[in-house]
Amino acid sequence: MKKRTWISAVAVVMAFVLAGCSSGKQNSGSPAQASRQEMKSSYNMDAGMGVPVGAAEEYEAAYDADAEDVYVAETGASDTASDKKIVWTGYLRVESTEYDKTMQEMLDLFARSQAIIESSEEYDGSDWYYGGNARKNRTMNWQVRIPSANFQHFFEDAGSLSGQIRSRSTSSSDRTKQYNDTAVQIESLTIQQENLLAMMEKATEIEDMLAIEERLTEVRTQLRILSNSNSQIDYDVQYSSVSVQLSEVQIYEKTELTYGQRLAQAAGNSLVEFIEALGDFLVSLIYAVPYLVVLAITAFLGRKIWKSRKARKQDGQEKAKRFWRKWGTQKAGIEENTENKEENMKTEEPKK
Repeated sequence: MKKRTWISAVAVVMAFVLAGCSSGKQNSGSPAQASRQEMKSSYNMDAGMGVPVGAAEEYEAAYDADAEDVYVAETGASDTASDKKIVWTGYLRVESTEYDKTMQEMLDLFARSQAIIESSEEYDGSDWYYGGNARKNRTMNWQVRIPSANFQHFFEDAGSLSGQIRSRSTSSSDRTKQYNDTAVQIESLTIQQENLLAMMEKATEIEDMLAIEERLTEVRTQLRILSNSNSQIDYDVQYSSVSVQLSEVQIYEKTELTYGQRLAQAAGNSLVEFIEALGDFLVSLIYAVPYLVVLAITAFLGRKIWKSRKARKQDGQEKAKRFWRKWGTQKAGIEENTENKEENMKTEEPKK
């Protein structure tokens, strides 16, 4: 039984290897022909698989008919394969001094174009000074899907927005060849799946069933991946992807400015920046007032303590000086009295 299992497994592996080699040599053939040769080799197993030899001949005849249909799809003879798969993408950047108004107009444009908003993000940009208050330049980003039939109309209608269009671009990509090649592979794998299922029904050995099931799992995995790939292309063809950005500005920048306009713009911007910096400084100063008060009190107390210690030190020094001065005077008086006594004693000795 083990020997029979080993022989069956080797036969299955050899069949798949030979199928791969034969398809690799036929570079001039189509993917359908390569798949056809693979399925012929994988199906034409020995009697150890439990499949009658006559069944292989019936399968080959049936496969020849199916392969013709696949080849028709590959050469583009069918209507589905001949359809163009053009994917459109676009980008639109708008600046506006009336941010809220332009945003509402943009949302209305999305609604008229039957757009699907996939994502949106709004954030604050740089500061600017307006009406005595500091404000943020707001920016809104959208990622939308627009039906391809409305793609060009969307960009045409964007010209009626209250803001100014700063950038507008469109591009297209032809995915027809990729789509058709994938479709051929799907057709081929579908035929392999059907024939593997037929082989599974005729198999009598557990080992053969496991080998067929393993190959069937691989085919189904490839089918799922390829089907998802073509489904994504169909979606991209039907709904074009567009990136839209709306930015708030204080004034519209001109593409070309005279020297005087540049000087005026620089003076205005510097004044705005100076006012913003002064305002930021005052705000920071107000925040720092409690800390400054604590520092001032600490400095005052520290100075007072330092002066008190210095005064005590000076007083001690004065007391020491007076002590030593008094002690020195007393010492000098004692020495003088001693000298006088000695002189008196010397004068009294000769008299005796």
